[in-house]
Amino acid sequence: MRYVLINDTSSTNNPGCQATVAALQASYRRYDARCVGRVLVGDGYEHFVPFTEFLKQSSQSESPHLLQNAFDDCVDALSDHGLDPFGECEFVVINGEGTMHHDRTGAYLLLGWAALAKQRGLPVAVVNCTIDSFHPFFFRQLNRSVDWLAVREPCSFEFVRPFHPNVRLGADAIFSMPAPIVSDRPLQTNRTRVAYTPGVLSYEGIVSETTVRSHLQSLRQQFDEVEYLSIESEDRAFEPIAAELDCSVHSLGAFCAVDIEAALASFNCLVSGRYHVCIFGLRAGVPVVPLHSNTWKMRGLMRFRYLSPRGAQQCEPLNHDSQLADVAAALTAPARYETPILSPQEFDFEKLSALAESNIACSLVHAQEAAAS
Repeated sequence: MRYVLINDTSSTNNPGCQATVAALQASYRRYDARCVGRVLVGDGYEHFVPFTEFLKQSSQSESPHLLQNAFDDCVDALSDHGLDPFGECEFVVINGEGTMHHDRTGAYLLLGWAALAKQRGLPVAVVNCTIDSFHPFFFRQLNRSVDWLAVREPCSFEFVRPFHPNVRLGADAIFSMPAPIVSDRPLQTNRTRVAYTPGVLSYEGIVSETTVRSHLQSLRQQFDEVEYLSIESEDRAFEPIAAELDCSVHSLGAFCAVDIEAALASFNCLVSGRYHVCIFGLRAGVPVVPLHSNTWKMRGLMRFRYLSPRGAQQCEPLNHDSQLADVAAALTAPARYETPILSPQEFDFEKLSALAESNIACSLVHAQEAAAS
């Protein structure tokens, strides 16, 4: 079958997003589905800015009819300006990673593309997404325009299940990448190297220079070598602090996923608020200390440990204001400290890969059934 991929994630400059898009397309190719078009990051944003501004100013009890009219006007604007990539396709796939989990313009733009596809009579699947708190209109439109929905972690699944009849629990597309590096080796306590990146909360002003400085100072006291990972342009603001504290700086922005996993494998610990970087670390066999991110995706990742017979009890990622004082000690005696340590041995990567892959197969089955009807 022929499909169009609607993608609003930073696939050109973020290695995690890049790997996600590549993994999705590779999975569809394995089922003989051919991508005949792609929508790039930002296409159509200007048409949905007025709607999100209107949504911010309206109350939760705003007239659904009024909101629907405003949204439909934005969808019409997409079509009127020639933004219609669906000419040759038989179904539409929306990669929800990167945008769908924020109650912002990008999320409503993705729903706008879905609505336009439905106007063309095309089945629509949203895959690989986290869905957190949204305006009630989001869920009404999700039901109207999206036929099939696959979320990438358990927290979103439990949250969305009451709102959508065809929601399925999946795993992030990165888990479907071949040949994880992870092995059953025990934790390496004689290696004193740690990698650190604060995550996307730094972009939103929640993680400050003071926080990053405190984290790096604490880690320098516990490990022989601390490496600051710079992923995107916003991370560069903290590079001078890392250099001042005698930490190495490593830019991963231009690296592919396989290179990142190989690089991370040389550390005995990773501290990160980045969802995909944590997955890369786990796949590389490295224990991970997860920091809070901008949604509950980290908590959802931690809950996947139940798939493994060695999975530990659920715990929370660390708050950004944590001092990171017990990281090294928790590596050797995790039960004695509050610092959460995710061990690669707690994750069943074969099951996670199958979970990610099955969503691709199910979306195709749904598209074929919709086309036949």
